Formats: sequence, structure tokens, C-alpha cells
Amino acid sequence: IWEEYDGALWNPASSYPGENPGTGTVNIRNGHAITLNVTPGNNIGALTFQNLTANATSLDVTGQTLNITGALTFGAPSANAGDQTLALGTGTINCASVFMPNTGAANFDIQLTASTGILNVTGNIQMVGANDRNNITFSGAGAINVGGNFTGGGFTCSTSTVNYNGAAQNVGAYTYNNLTISGSNSKTIQGNVTVSNNLDVVAGTLDFSNIGARAISVGGNLSGAGSIDMASGGSLAHTLTLNGANNAIGNFICGSGTVFYSGNIAQQIF
Repeated sequence: IWEEYDGALWNPASSYPGENPGTGTVNIRNGHAITLNVTPGNNIGALTFQNLTANATSLDVTGQTLNITGALTFGAPSANAGDQTLALGTGTINCASVFMPNTGAANFDIQLTASTGILNVTGNIQMVGANDRNNITFSGAGAINVGGNFTGGGFTCSTSTVNYNGAAQNVGAYTYNNLTISGSNSKTIQGNVTVSNNLDVVAGTLDFSNIGARAISVGGNLSGAGSIDMASGGSLAHTLTLNGANNAIGNFICGSGTVFYSGNIAQQIF
């Protein structure tokens, strides 16, 4: 049962969130298991999971689309039984940002799961906790389109695609299935990156960072009209390992980096 807060008490709501214009923050409270069985006709202002949940708390949007004007914010569970889950499934969520806080223990979990669903985020995806506490997990060919930084926690890619489509962005040190770089400016990797399938640098620059030596390994093909910059760190010994048959890039700056063509097949050398 949806309820509305009047500043003092929670009262039964006359409509569900997003049914009418003007919905503010929607709160998923401790112990509630919510299934979205309709695509709301209007945006909600923000979506927040209650902090310090002691019982399992979840929202399932499988097969629906939820438009959030502002942030998707998780709380920190207060007990092992208080895990928080957003099951995207085959649905779509459009929002301004995603935030997962650190939790009090390794078994106090926050997770966003999806199969073929799509997560569109215009700003940052920030997981403050380690991968034993914060996770985004795909089990199929879904997608994340992110306009800001995507960092922290853990990411399980399955057969999904991640597209960094904003301006200057930090690229998380994860294993990706397909990784797309688009938009503009530099996308700087925050650690070693593995791309199990294809890397497509459509636009902008994939930057290896000037902090320390970084490595990118690509299991499939390299393509795109954008740039790869291995020279921003000066003399850092960055490495790019390519295993696919087709390899091409619009612009390449090597610096002191090394490109390895390591596939056991005939490979195109750019």
C-alpha cells in the first residue's frame, strides 16, 4: 500500500507514485518488497531506500520503465537480513545518479541486478563500499549508459554493454563484456580494465591515466573514430592487449606504451 507523508504521519495515498504529475521522493521502507506492475506516466522526483534496514527491502521493475528526475539512492542495511535489492530485470530505469553507501559489514549487501534491462544514468554511478557490499550484476545482454563516473563496488557484466556517453569521465576498473566510449573529452581508466568482447571508441578519448601504469585487454575487436591516449602519463609503461581479428582506431597516441597483438588468429594491425 502506497502512503504519503504529510510532515508528521504516513497516510494512505490516493494514487501510486508517478500516476499523476508532481511526485516527489519515493521511499522504499524497511522490509517492504515492492513490485512495479505498471509503467508510470509521469516522472518521480527521486527514489530512496530507507537507511538502516533490518529486514530485506526490495523494488522489482521487471518489464516496466521508471523515470526518476533526480537520484536513485540506497541506504545502508543495519543487519545481515536487511539487504537492499533493486531488481531491474528486463525493465528500464532513467535517473540522474546512482549512489550506494558503504555498509557496516561484508554481509550487509546492496545490489542492483538486471538481465536484459537498461540503466540510463546522466550523472555518476558511485559505489562507496567494496565489492563484498555494493554490486551491480547483469545476467544477460542488458546495458548501462552513464554520463558521469562509474566507480567503486563490484560489477558483473555477463553479456551486457556499458557506454560512457558523457564528457570527461572516470572509467571503472572492471571487467566489461562490450565497452563503448562515446560523447566528448577524455574517459580516464581508474585501474586495469578487461573487455571480454568488443571495445568501440566511437568518440572522445580513452585515456590510460597519468597516475600509474595501466593495462587494457580486449578479447574481441577494437573499433571507432575516437582516440586512444597512452601518453598522458609521460613515460608510464601502459599496455594495450588486442586479441580480436579486426583492430582500427581513429587516432592513437602511444607515448611509452606497448600494444600487444596476442590473438591466435590473423589480426589487423592499426
